[in-house]
Amino acid sequence: MISKTVALLLADLGVTKTHSRPHVSNDNPYSESQFKTMKYRPDYPDRFGSIQDARAWARSFSEMRDRFVSQFPIISSSNVERAARISPSRLRSRGAARAEGSTSPSAVASSSS
Repeated sequence: MISKTVALLLADLGVTKTHSRPHVSNDNPYSESQFKTMKYRPDYPDRFGSIQDARAWARSFSEMRDRFVSQFPIISSSNVERAARISPSRLRSRGAARAEGSTSPSAVASSSS
């Protein structure tokens, strides 16, 4: 009896070879980044005593992360309100001034007046 390579055996069995792994959480770069951040925290234990200990640690980590992230808002309400107040004609005139090569703030402001 001669042994086959795994690839040949799978082909004989009708199994198609693929490197795609849909719905696998460790293929998600966000979850991988989150796990690495957790793992390199100084208070991350070598082992958890129980599932309750792990959940308590994860809860405290999430609260700490949420407090940290909330200090750096990506879109603040004041920026959204300010953007909403800019008239479309002012935006067009700013775009025209920049297209002509006048990118200085004073040139853009004078062209929109």
